[in-house]
Amino acid sequence: MKGISDVELANFREKQRLEEVNKAIEMSIAKVPGDEKIYISGVFALRRPQTLKDAGITHIVSALRFNYKETKGWENYTHCNVQIDDMDDENLIEHFPRVVLFIKDALAGGGGVLIHCCTPDLEASPIYQRWLYAAEVELSTSIGRAPDRLRFEDEEKVKSGVADSADATKAMRCRRCRTLLAKEEYIVEHDPKAPKEEDKISSTAALPLPNPDAAAASSSSVACGHFFLQALSWMRPALETGELEGRLLCPNLKCEALVGRWNWKGLKCSCGVWVTPAFAGRRGVWIC
Repeated sequence: MKGISDVELANFREKQRLEEVNKAIEMSIAKVPGDEKIYISGVFALRRPQTLKDAGITHIVSALRFNYKETKGWENYTHCNVQIDDMDDENLIEHFPRVVLFIKDALAGGGGVLIHCCTPDLEASPIYQRWLYAAEVELSTSIGRAPDRLRFEDEEKVKSGVADSADATKAMRCRRCRTLLAKEEYIVEHDPKAPKEEDKISSTAALPLPNPDAAAASSSSVACGHFFLQALSWMRPALETGELEGRLLCPNLKCEALVGRWNWKGLKCSCGVWVTPAFAGRRGVWIC
């Protein structure tokens, strides 16, 4: 270019490069369909705080292996960090309940959520797909119906190509026939708490304690006589009935012992915590 020095030319090209980078970053922040303020982005979105501010983002779910505290301005957001990459070949199952609750609470408070992950693709993001299914379940139960679409986490894991854990030492089995019912990764964690005053006078009774000893213990401490699972494929016969609630039977046809209950609207554990939806087992009839 005539009349332009090498320095000016270098500066011009650098400016063009930065403009292209900034445009790519802005385009990487995509709003998901619907009225909710949920966005999904790739790795570099946090470099554009003004773009996040304009989108009304207040909460960030970061499913990446990186030190988020090194990102400038991270303290301006409420965050849920999962030190695992949001990709099909990663095992995200144990993190789903925590992440879905985080997104739900953020939206309920009028906030906007950014799903910050490796692949900013709605179809390829397990976190977004799991939140979408949770929203479908909530919508269906709000009108008194079971969800039309069923999602079984063990089948989803197979579809994504994630190898199943060979370690079955930490697994739950039917006490009567020893049939494997669930590995530890499918257990939904919940924090036992002392019942609030309103819980004590609630017309909705908690799940019964499994034995008199647990009931006696509950008088002086918080008892948790149940555990909750993700929906698993052996529950298919029960869930395909289209009912809102029912009983869970051992999948071994020679056993079919009663091993728990399920309810799409949720169940309250004997410790006082609500889990929704609920696929609950009683510790007295399951063994590790």
